[in-house]
Amino acid sequence: MKFVLHIASALKRRIIPGFILLFIFSGCGDSPDKKIRFEKMVMIYADVLIISSVYDEEHAPERYFEQLDSVLAEHGVNRASFDSTLNHYQKDPVRWKDLIDGVTRELEDRRDQARGSSGNRSSS
Repeated sequence: MKFVLHIASALKRRIIPGFILLFIFSGCGDSPDKKIRFEKMVMIYADVLIISSVYDEEHAPERYFEQLDSVLAEHGVNRASFDSTLNHYQKDPVRWKDLIDGVTRELEDRRDQARGSSGNRSSS
């Protein structure tokens, strides 16, 4: 019986601090596996497509990744979460199509707003 109590006591001394550390570190920052909600991902990916049309990832990678990190920071997302979520959508053709359709609508809305606001300026 003393042996069992000794083992239980030893486990408590090692396991409880381990769980406490796990709990503390699991709450720090975005988890790479944390999926970004759909509506937010649409906004982020629309911004990413815009910067990729301006900055060529192949020919100006430092500028592209600087802008990418800036966009992700504006949305409060880290690159690991973005990459993980993007991969999540790309693995499933139906989800990928839904994301692309949402991004297309978002970009069209932005275009229409830009045209409307530029049209308002010229009529003033």
